[in-house]
Amino acid sequence: MTILDQPPIVGTIPALEADGISKHFDGVFALNAARLSVLPGEIHALLGENGAGKSTLVKVLTGIYTPDAGRILRDGEQVEFANVRVANRAGIVALYQELSIIPTISVAENILLGDQIPSRGGIVNGRELRRRAKEQLDRLNQRIPLRQLAGDLSPSSRPWSRSPARSPTTPASSSSTSPPPP
Repeated sequence: MTILDQPPIVGTIPALEADGISKHFDGVFALNAARLSVLPGEIHALLGENGAGKSTLVKVLTGIYTPDAGRILRDGEQVEFANVRVANRAGIVALYQELSIIPTISVAENILLGDQIPSRGGIVNGRELRRRAKEQLDRLNQRIPLRQLAGDLSPSSRPWSRSPARSPTTPASSSSTSPPPP
C-alpha cells in the first residue's frame, strides 16, 4: 500500500505519522513501507481496492497489530502502541462503521466500557459513571442522553456511545473493516 505524501505545512508537526510501516502475514505483505502524515485538524480517507492494506494500517495505528517494520510518531515523538488502550490514551481511536455497542446497557456504560467503572463494594456509582461519560461527550461537543439504552439511539448517534469515544484527537476511521473482537 502506498499513500501519497502531501507537501507539509512549514513548521507544523504532524499529529500522527506512519513512516515505512510494513506488516506481513504468513509471508504475504499486507503493508509494505506505508506512509501517512496527518496534521492537526486534518481528516483523511484511506481508499483502495480490497486487500490494499487500509484495514491493516488502521489496526497498526490503533494498537491492534504491531508493525513488522517502520515507526509511528505522535506529535513528533516515536510511540509504540502495545494495545488499543494505549493508543486510546494517546488519542488514537478507530471509529468503525459497524459498531460494537452493547444495546442493552446505557450510553454512559457503553462509553466507559473497558475503563474502570466507578463502584464501591460491587455497586456501580451511577452518578459518577454519568459524570465521567458526560465529560467524554462534552469534549466531543455531543449531547446524548446518558441513561438511554445504547440500542435505542439513532444510527448517527451510535458512534459517540462507543467506548473509544474517549477523546479522539486523531481518529482513524475505517468503513471497510469490522471492529476488533471484544
